[in-house]
Amino acid sequence: MSASNKERADDEAFYVESSQEESKHVDKNTGDSYHECCPGKDSPVNEKKRHYSEPQPSTESDKLFDVYPNWLKDKMLDSTIKVKVTPMLLINCGLPSSKKTTALKKLLKAALDLKEEDGIGFCDMLAARNLLQNKIVFMPQLQENKGYSSVMYAGVEDIARSSTAKRIEVIRVLPSGKFSGFSNQDLNNHFTTIMEDLHYLKKRQHEFTEWDQSYTNGLALINVWDLGLNKIPTYVLPHLAGHLYNSHVWMFLDLLRDVDHLYEVPDIPENRYDKSRNDRELIMRWRSRIRYFIRFAKFASMKNGNRRKICSIIASYNGLTNLEGKMKKLKDVVNTVSNVASPIKDGLDDHVKKVPLSFMFLRSFFYEKDQLYIMKDELQELSKELNMDDEKFQEFCRFFTSFGSIIDVSLIDPSSNLIILQPISFLNKLDKLFYYSSGDSVVTSHGFVSKATAEAIFNEKPDENAATFMAFLESLRMATKILPGQVSIDQQGYYIPNVCNHLPLLQCSPTSLHLVHDMNISLSHFKVSFTANFLRSYPKAQLDVSRTPHINVTRFCFHSDDPLFELVYLGDIIEFRFPDLDKELLLEVCENIVKNCHEIMNESDILYNFAIMCATNQHQGSCKLHMERHALPFKDDCERCSAAMSNKDVERIKIFSSILTKHEISEKKILNGDFFSAEDAAIVSEKLTELSAERAKAVYSEFMGTSSDKDWRDWKVFMQMILTWEEKNKDAKRQFLSKLQSIPFADKSDADKIQQIVNSQIKGYYKQASDNV
Repeated sequence: MSASNKERADDEAFYVESSQEESKHVDKNTGDSYHECCPGKDSPVNEKKRHYSEPQPSTESDKLFDVYPNWLKDKMLDSTIKVKVTPMLLINCGLPSSKKTTALKKLLKAALDLKEEDGIGFCDMLAARNLLQNKIVFMPQLQENKGYSSVMYAGVEDIARSSTAKRIEVIRVLPSGKFSGFSNQDLNNHFTTIMEDLHYLKKRQHEFTEWDQSYTNGLALINVWDLGLNKIPTYVLPHLAGHLYNSHVWMFLDLLRDVDHLYEVPDIPENRYDKSRNDRELIMRWRSRIRYFIRFAKFASMKNGNRRKICSIIASYNGLTNLEGKMKKLKDVVNTVSNVASPIKDGLDDHVKKVPLSFMFLRSFFYEKDQLYIMKDELQELSKELNMDDEKFQEFCRFFTSFGSIIDVSLIDPSSNLIILQPISFLNKLDKLFYYSSGDSVVTSHGFVSKATAEAIFNEKPDENAATFMAFLESLRMATKILPGQVSIDQQGYYIPNVCNHLPLLQCSPTSLHLVHDMNISLSHFKVSFTANFLRSYPKAQLDVSRTPHINVTRFCFHSDDPLFELVYLGDIIEFRFPDLDKELLLEVCENIVKNCHEIMNESDILYNFAIMCATNQHQGSCKLHMERHALPFKDDCERCSAAMSNKDVERIKIFSSILTKHEISEKKILNGDFFSAEDAAIVSEKLTELSAERAKAVYSEFMGTSSDKDWRDWKVFMQMILTWEEKNKDAKRQFLSKLQSIPFADKSDADKIQQIVNSQIKGYYKQASDNV
């Protein structure tokens, strides 16, 4: 994106669409500010006023339509009568220090109170498209300004005009004291309030404002989530992917800082957060910048469906140095950099829905109650009073989850009975757990949260219960319940590994048992699921919370406290590391591990296999995962491995092989060597075009066996090279990267680019801040 010097503020530039000439109108009754049209004598506004709800003086010749409570209730209970709304969740996220919140404040006045926080900031608003002026008009805060009443008023006016053949010039809303048409008194009270709000909304309009021209065309309900660098967005929100299908993601980066390093792990500025949180190591080491963007974009995906234009990449910059070159490089990766204003306009057109009026009534009911969550069966009982059958109620839950107004947890875990009514307030309360700072060191060292600790964190209010928060984490497979006999300390509680704040263990043990899976897939729930399954199926074991902790290590021991094995989570490699166990015990434990791995992996469509790491790559160091490996059962003769293995290693691998011969992976699930996805092949091809012509030619010659000249700036040349290589090699990707890394490069710039390519394609590679990490 580009911006003139006039558009800059605080030495940063963003594209912000300027509005047309306008003046402000202040409502005398409420003090609210609105944009007021400035129409000329012959403007379209004056010609078309009759199409909008402009108040007129009451005379005997008026054609009146009176809205009484029972009329509104009857229309509300008729599910075939619907109102037009546009649901939208705007997810604002990005890399550290990319000015995402600053840009949001410049575009949306409702976001002015947001702070550059490290949790999730929240605001909401109403918006409508003004057809005459072809612009978007905003009203802030759905809750504070009775936004759902505005939606219902627009619906009532539309229903009234369409319910009679006569021309209606004046609609009157006539509240009549306390309503008693429902058996639930809370619903009666809310209905009375809604009638009063509708009466107030009609009565207050003394002047014809821009908002009056717009709202009858249908309203947008917009929620805004401003995601900071925090464990909650990182670990929790990905579980909502596929269900937030009425959302759009804005992803920010710093043009000068990030564009040349899209395939590298991002850094957190040293003075950004409290170092004791270890966010630099625990959150930012796991993915390159471009993979963070892919992860963010998936928030807006649709489960069992396809969506287009779900995200925009937005670049901030504080200078014009080499701007065009940086922009071209960014566009080559993400195809386009979007105008930051356009997604809202496009959203109002693309996501218009027609929903029953009762949906708006029931959702607004809980804004008045200020309730954090509710049980789904309790909410369904209320919905029955509004004539919603099971299908309509499920539609209600999906609709309001789709733009983050609620979270129906049963969409993720069908056994859950929880509906979260204030998602961001609920999620931000989890911060007290994930950044636990009180005295219980077992929490931060091992991720074990006792029942008493959970209650101390969450039982602050009478209507809030720690068990509800823990049940939510269990539904997301981020926590599992631990009984007293299942842990090495005599307590009941929960195992929540992401609560741990100790640095990860980055060393891979070649002759341990390794579960390997598709390197483009994350199995963040694996540790929790495996722990629950293994402790249930092998009662001799306990969770060990006594030894040196690492966030990615789960330790199991016998009831005697003797070590049993360690699970080390390394991204696309999950390692099971054993002490010196006798042969029969190792066979028994390892067989149980393999059976539990099969059970977990078969719940998804992820390809997987078991392997040992090849000794060929041991010289790479402890913090770099091995690219070469041997699938189990072990059938290959590898001279390096044979020379490096001890007799105990050989015996252990024979046991691994015998178990995997007995418990085979189904043919449709087996990962037969790493392969290039279309995305990975495109990324590597594009990066290879950045090499000097001499080195690009050398790479092509090494893989293709010919030194003929090509257009080395054409990514298709290298794509064909990769496809040809993949046809001839079983373990195409690992062998390709290994061979690419072995080609000598005299020029440091070319050598660095090759290393970036290799690093970006090895999930589990960690960027070292220093040699002693």
